[in-house]
Amino acid sequence: MTHWLERGWNALWECLGPRTCAACAEDLDDQAASGQLCRDCLALCEPCPRDVTGLPPHAPRCLSAFVYEGALATAMQRLKWQGRDDLARPLGQLLSPLLAEVAQTCDWLVPVPLHPQRLRLRGYNQATLLAREARRACPSAQALRLHPGLLTTTRATAPAHQLGRQARFLRVESQFSVPRRMNEKVAGSRIVLVDDVITTGATVTACATALKTAGAVEVTALSLLRVVRE
Repeated sequence: MTHWLERGWNALWECLGPRTCAACAEDLDDQAASGQLCRDCLALCEPCPRDVTGLPPHAPRCLSAFVYEGALATAMQRLKWQGRDDLARPLGQLLSPLLAEVAQTCDWLVPVPLHPQRLRLRGYNQATLLAREARRACPSAQALRLHPGLLTTTRATAPAHQLGRQARFLRVESQFSVPRRMNEKVAGSRIVLVDDVITTGATVTACATALKTAGAVEVTALSLLRVVRE
């Protein structure tokens, strides 16, 4: 698995950004680097098991590529909170194998939305960037249509990482909706929902509920990272 990761990083990253490790910030050189992670950090990346439990009732099917820890967690934090949108390409392409599993049976690729206020502050929606790069790297997903506008968020909330489990569920209650003009597109469709990290499953469950209320027949949630508790 480490060899697969190493090949993936090397294949998908062209040197467009700073030549430092996305996790530990050490300088990278061609002999010791794999994409945007150094070999030491790369070796610590742990694939997410498929049998992870702890999702809420009515959660959609959830597939995650890696456990939220170590190098990839640090890289994701830099993408989300430090303006490192250059990391969306390598991180998004690491999500492409999961997208390949579901792409041919689905109609729409929908990122978890950000409230416009947070989108203005951050400058981009990391879930949209990840979805776009995963699709670009996945030949079987080219017919899958990326549509950020199928799902919107109705109110601004506190960042989820500041909240406990129960507060996360209250935070997203009735937070997401499908715009009325999009109901026709959503009705009868199968949707791939993309988020950066699944922690409690509250966000993807709330998103799936909104999509199914609008008539979606199936929602599958993908994330690059998943918080796994012992």
